[in-house]
Amino acid sequence: MSAPKWTSGKWRVGGGASRVFGPNRDDGRLPELVCVLTSGIPTQRQRANVRLIASAPDLYAACHALIYGDDLQVAIDLARAALAKARGEG
Repeated sequence: MSAPKWTSGKWRVGGGASRVFGPNRDDGRLPELVCVLTSGIPTQRQRANVRLIASAPDLYAACHALIYGDDLQVAIDLARAALAKARGEG
């Protein structure tokens, strides 16, 4: 299996709920901008879409743990946390 090519680390929503950023950088530079909503003031649906995009690495980690991991409970916990993040609850 090849290594993922996307921005590694936890993604987060920012910029008035219209942007998704990668993790903070150790060298003090601004975090990488992963995604930008460009349609002006975000609607409720657009904010939900941004949260879903921001949770993508967490959802991937949960799927990876389910397929390749040894502990089903760990995979379930990762999936629950990822789903909560996608819903804006985590």
